[in-house]
Amino acid sequence: MPADLPRIDIEYVIVCDDIRREDNGKELLIGVYTRDIVVGAFPAVLQLAFWICYVPTALGTIETEFRLVDEQDAEFFKGKTSSQIDVIARSSIRLAGLPVPLQIPGTLRFQSRTREDEDWTTVKTIGVLKGQVKGRPR
Repeated sequence: MPADLPRIDIEYVIVCDDIRREDNGKELLIGVYTRDIVVGAFPAVLQLAFWICYVPTALGTIETEFRLVDEQDAEFFKGKTSSQIDVIARSSIRLAGLPVPLQIPGTLRFQSRTREDEDWTTVKTIGVLKGQVKGRPR
């Protein structure tokens, strides 16, 4: 494949509990994680969503692969999206309802790549810690 393959340049990724689309097309992010994720105990199963803001590099169809891994590269999920680009403008991809079973605290790395023969690029990291969950009784 050519080195100048069209791709998406990811500006940022927001991790949250869910993403919904309103009737007017706006997206609603629910339960945004602004810091590390805190769980009351391990093992824990999280339902995560990833909202990816990007700018495409060219018109046409762009396929991008995403995965979520821990420090040892154990994959929690891996998938591919296809975006039809009609205009070079900021846009978003939403990945929601992804189960993440965790046994121990650690750091999750959300990664992307455009071609199978290229290395994964980490575009977001978030820690998962055990602690007192705010709003719950002790």
